[in-house]
Amino acid sequence: MTRLVSILRYVKPFEGNYLRGEKIQDKIKFYDERELRYVPPPETTNNRHLFLTTEQYKNSKIRGQFDSIIGQLRLSFEPDDIRYIIIKDEDEISSIVHELPRIKEKYSYGTVQKLLTRIITTEQIKRDF
Repeated sequence: MTRLVSILRYVKPFEGNYLRGEKIQDKIKFYDERELRYVPPPETTNNRHLFLTTEQYKNSKIRGQFDSIIGQLRLSFEPDDIRYIIIKDEDEISSIVHELPRIKEKYSYGTVQKLLTRIITTEQIKRDF
């Protein structure tokens, strides 16, 4: 059972309802988020698996307790850790080029410029690699 729970930590529904604040958004395609999931190892959470049922998630007090635990377990990285920024196609380049400089308050102009050079599209990957 422990192995199954360990595997389930990485599972994310393809589609479902999403509760944001007090409002439920219907039929969100979570796959469209195109993001990786970081799951802290159980030993960093006193061997607790941080799963919430729907009812627990709706309870702001319970959710707040879990949020405070998770807030201490963030995955940290620096811009130099980023090797590629993979986007779907060239149509998305302009929005990324527009958004990346917004982090300039935290990182230098040179760092942001370096990140801009790491943008690659899935079209390029399919064609060139």
